[in-house]
Amino acid sequence: MVKAVILIGGPQKGTRFRPLSLDVPKPLFPIAGIPLVQHLIESCVQVPTLKEILILGNFPCADIVPFLAEISPLYDQVKIRYLQEYTQLGTAGGIYHFRDQIKAGNPSSFFLINGDVCGDFPLQEMLEFHSDPKRKNLITILTAEATRQQSMNYGCLIENKETHQVLHYVEKPETFVSTLINCGVYVCSLDIFLIIAKIFSQRQSNYYLGEAESNGESWESIALEQDIIMPSAGTQGHIYVYHSNRMWSQVKTAASAIYANRQHLDLYRKRQPDRLVGLEEKLSSSCQVIGDVYIHPTAHIHPSCVIGPNVSIGKNVIIGAGVRIRESIILGDTVIQEHSLLLYAIVGWDSFIGRWSRIEGTPSDPNPNKPFAKMENVALFNEEGRLNPSITILGCHVRLKILKSCEKKCATTNYEYGHLRSDTTLSKMGDTLNFEAPQACDYFAGWVSGVAGLVTGAPFDAIKTKQQHLDIRFSDGAYTIRRLDGFSGFFRGLALPLVFSGILNVTFFAVYGKVLSYITAPTGVDAWVRNEKIPEKMHLINDPMFSSKGVAHNIGKSTEPPKKPEGNIRDFLISGAIANIAQLTVICPVEVVKVRQQAYGSLIGGPVQAIRNIYGVKGIQGLYKGLLPLALRNVGGGCIQCFAFMSILEYSNPEKHSQTWGDVWFAGGMAGMISWWVVAPFDVIKTKIQADEVLSPKYKGTIHCSQKIYKNAGVFGLFRGVMSLSFPAFIVNGATFLVYNYVLDTCNENKF
Repeated sequence: MVKAVILIGGPQKGTRFRPLSLDVPKPLFPIAGIPLVQHLIESCVQVPTLKEILILGNFPCADIVPFLAEISPLYDQVKIRYLQEYTQLGTAGGIYHFRDQIKAGNPSSFFLINGDVCGDFPLQEMLEFHSDPKRKNLITILTAEATRQQSMNYGCLIENKETHQVLHYVEKPETFVSTLINCGVYVCSLDIFLIIAKIFSQRQSNYYLGEAESNGESWESIALEQDIIMPSAGTQGHIYVYHSNRMWSQVKTAASAIYANRQHLDLYRKRQPDRLVGLEEKLSSSCQVIGDVYIHPTAHIHPSCVIGPNVSIGKNVIIGAGVRIRESIILGDTVIQEHSLLLYAIVGWDSFIGRWSRIEGTPSDPNPNKPFAKMENVALFNEEGRLNPSITILGCHVRLKILKSCEKKCATTNYEYGHLRSDTTLSKMGDTLNFEAPQACDYFAGWVSGVAGLVTGAPFDAIKTKQQHLDIRFSDGAYTIRRLDGFSGFFRGLALPLVFSGILNVTFFAVYGKVLSYITAPTGVDAWVRNEKIPEKMHLINDPMFSSKGVAHNIGKSTEPPKKPEGNIRDFLISGAIANIAQLTVICPVEVVKVRQQAYGSLIGGPVQAIRNIYGVKGIQGLYKGLLPLALRNVGGGCIQCFAFMSILEYSNPEKHSQTWGDVWFAGGMAGMISWWVVAPFDVIKTKIQADEVLSPKYKGTIHCSQKIYKNAGVFGLFRGVMSLSFPAFIVNGATFLVYNYVLDTCNENKF
């Protein structure tokens, strides 16, 4: 059994990595999509006999432990822990301080790895070399070849060519020693603690005798290279080297992160190709990808973009039309507007790049014409005080080229709130005896109630669609909208629905009432009895209990109770279904434009521009995209609402002829919530299809879309957002219902 110790230093280190290390510890900086230290962990877990990984550093636990808790389930074959030093103890002092933790379980040896290196480490081969019984290895050092000039930037070794024993070691010599350099990866036997103990005891004695050296460091700080390897080299210290010609690099500066990113993407292609972008599985749009590219599944990229080679794009990144990116790292929550160019750059978290921006750095790659050339970690400034050419780095929260016309960020809010809209709220019940064509009061009340429902439900609409489109949680959807567009993002795409709210309501009311009055109209003797025998004030035409929209009139009034509307459930369902079908010709284009506005934000402009874009590519057919799931949702939902409303209203108040505000609110809210649960799968499918790309759609139709959703997320995917929005569905439907009733009553009473 063996263990591994990864040394990650502390917050006072990594100054050359700024500004990228200001907001996140350097070991957690993402290279090729995952933190630097996680690459080291993945190298360690490839060793079959390795059972525990100890992360050793001076960072606060709050900075490291949550990350380890998140990734530990991915590597359940090993135990991963963080050990925090109380001060900087050096490469050897740290492991000596936690020697009991390392020696627990009696491992045969342990790996010791510097946290600022990356590469393709032959750890299993090193361990086999170290464990050779012919040698009593104390330390085995991983080494690589470097150029003569570059070798002086590293620890240099001279070895016995036959035995590979270290004869001489110098840390960063001023003159040339050897092209063989220390890679910062070791295999150590437990006997190393005996040597460190002697050094520690000597320093402790010197400290208490007042003879400790004053070099600005704690007397407890012990360096593996200077204090152990250098004195032991050339003696019987049993220190050996293991040669490697695989990829290796230090990550000392921010510029070196680009080179490390390229190397790890290359490793992905060879060993973990599933991590590289797969157009069908990982992209919501089929942008052009060149070479090795990592794109987080939550990133949203316009199909006209060209990405790669050697690009990593983080979580929740939004990239607009016509953007070109290569040899770059784009960190999470960044927005890049259209027609921007990024070359050899790192863009920090939560940054905003305005349209037509050009961010271009200078490559800092190893010289390809020199064998064994390594990455040059040059200083920020040269001897003349000028900036050395390097990659371009934007720190966190940078806002570049924020013009007044583009202050609003691009948003990915493809969402609508199910049935919390004017066209499917339950304020659509027809008068059962007589339904005249909607007059001014009907239109005005329908428009106001529609607006009330839209505005009230807009935030939930946006969050729900965000959940459905990106398969995320309710809280994540709300956070993404707020971060990208602020408060206004919760109301994106409302222009067309607000304009057509009245038209949609009047269309529904007119058709519903006419159909219902036709199928329930009395004939023969029944008609004569109803028209002649009912007192004038009881006649439903003049004093109805329900308006032409099915809303209870005279709530709380002392007038003589009117009769309840006649007609059975079948009549309500048939009328509601036909009325919803009649609405589809108007509502489908409105829904398509709204969803696409929410999906792509300012990338496609306002509703007029969105219509032009859709019509210019797909014609009138594009404006009726997703018609089938929309019809299934609206027709099915409308029928269920009618049935649920009448049943709940009857059940909750079977004796009363007039209804209270509470009765109406409860019945309307429950009806909306029930219908939302039933038709949610059609709503999810509709959102996916209407938010799909126009030029190269992912979904071939309703059945194909439902199959892909089920394949990726199971049954839960078809009910995305149902639980979190059930209560808002109740509130918004009830509010819409009451607003319509109140406005219509007020309008009729004042004879507007």
